Amino acid sequence: MRKLPIRIPSGQHASTGSLERAASTPREWAHAPSVSNQSRAGYERPVRWESLGINAEVPQEHTPIEEIAAADDIPEVQSESEDDSPKGVHVLNTVQERAANILAKMEVTHPAILRGTPAYKVLQCFGRALRNDSMGRDLFCHSRQTCQIQVFVSHNWHGSALQKILLLLIVESGRPALVVGLLAATLAAIVQHLAGIATEPRTPGAALFSLISGLLASTVTFFLWRPRHLVFLDRICISQTDRRLKGRGLLNMGAILRHSSSMLVCWDATYMERLWCAFELAAFLFSHGEEANLYIRPTHLGLSMIVLYLSLWGTMLGVDLFAPGANSWIWFLLVLCVLCIIGFYFVVDTFRSYLASVQNLQEKLSRFAFADTKCHCCSVNHLRRDGTKMICDREILQKCIRGWFGSIDNFDESVQSSVSAAFRKQLGRNTLPYLWMLGVGSPILWALLSIVVQELLIGDYTLFVRDTVYLLAYWLLALPLILAVTFKLVFCMRKRRGCAVDFFLNSFCVLVILVMFAAVDMSNVMIKNLLAASSLAEDVVEVLHELVWAVLLLLGVLCLWRHSIVEWLTVEAVRETPATLPPVSAVGSGPGHVIF
Repeated sequence: MRKLPIRIPSGQHASTGSLERAASTPREWAHAPSVSNQSRAGYERPVRWESLGINAEVPQEHTPIEEIAAADDIPEVQSESEDDSPKGVHVLNTVQERAANILAKMEVTHPAILRGTPAYKVLQCFGRALRNDSMGRDLFCHSRQTCQIQVFVSHNWHGSALQKILLLLIVESGRPALVVGLLAATLAAIVQHLAGIATEPRTPGAALFSLISGLLASTVTFFLWRPRHLVFLDRICISQTDRRLKGRGLLNMGAILRHSSSMLVCWDATYMERLWCAFELAAFLFSHGEEANLYIRPTHLGLSMIVLYLSLWGTMLGVDLFAPGANSWIWFLLVLCVLCIIGFYFVVDTFRSYLASVQNLQEKLSRFAFADTKCHCCSVNHLRRDGTKMICDREILQKCIRGWFGSIDNFDESVQSSVSAAFRKQLGRNTLPYLWMLGVGSPILWALLSIVVQELLIGDYTLFVRDTVYLLAYWLLALPLILAVTFKLVFCMRKRRGCAVDFFLNSFCVLVILVMFAAVDMSNVMIKNLLAASSLAEDVVEVLHELVWAVLLLLGVLCLWRHSIVEWLTVEAVRETPATLPPVSAVGSGPGHVIF
């Protein structure tokens, strides 16, 4: 097997006993009848993993790994008295040193260790693998051997399972759900017109079939889509019930990360407090260098997107049913006001929690210290339940990080600078990626699309062109602009201050949203009235005022996203700049699987 090069940062050397010592360690091979001599070349003999203090239940999975485990000959520390003896201490240190060497070298000890699972297996049965009710189940059979993993899913088991599931559903199924919803809404508008259910595009209920069809189609696709690219999830790809398989999976974690094209961090408030989470981040950054394809998504983002999506859909449904016509502005604004108060109150409340989590994430990244992370072995004073000693995970992982980055302080600085800046860039200045804003605005697209399709089928091409420009401008420009301003306002009011005060703040933000929606529509009417006073033909005015309105919205969007646009234009030049650690703009921009 071809060995991938391990990049050591310029001017730094692996610490004694880690990378260099591992490279000079004589190689021994275990007897594995099911593996050919050629496939064994380049793999380290496995350790007796029970001596690593891994406690698990017992599954029955017969793989070549178990055969190799029979040849393990590193002795165990069997009792507390032996642990305290010089021999016991020497054995413990030997196992610890051997484990650090294997982790730091990032070479797979056996090809069957590197495993992935289709992404739909992670989301199957509404994320069964991520829920606590799957504890004790052997999901290892849902993984398979592979040479390359497309997405390494890094998460913390202490976080909310529901939020992680919703986030991963959006990441994996969000884009196809929106495409299918758009196709269903378009088809519903065509069928509605051909069936003669609605003859006038702007009559109440004209967009009803498009909205319902789009919601149903996107929801079914959202939950039943089966993405087949390979991902790594610890509960599936590492046996949770066999000590030997589990131990080998953990000791090959560096190699697994090295063979992962991208890494998705499901961030929650305690993610960087966990020792293994910090190690996964360190191993991925080191193994991929300037090409690190790292994506950080707060777990609260998934719930926030779904609440906003459903609120916009409900608002558009109410406007379609209760607003009798475009000329009844008083009635239209009254309906919009009621719908915004009902639907967007919960949106504001949810996004206050989300933006607070974003701020918390940025603060923790800016002051991250590996020394502050927590691990189970240290919390139990390195003693098992039977009183025997277990090795310290922290000592092993620290040796690896020192070998990779030169020192723990260098790794801390990398997280505080490069990773923190990459996270801010990915979310943008408005704390929500632009494409995600377009995704949650799909209900507006469906409602307006039904009008455009009917006008095209009727043959009213002037109105078709006018409303097409209006549709694109509203969906691509107006909605992101309104959401961006709303998020900035909500961010200033993100702290909780009691039920009464929170109700007032939420209501105030809803009022601001209503005013912005009304201002956007009124600006369109004002531009039309100004152009109508000129000598231009009526058909020209109908189209021209939409174009002028779209240009004004575009200027507003450019003001909010100008830094992102500059980064997009210059990313190739920045990517070619050599650096000892992943540069800010390179993290998350390399080739590999694209995270939505």
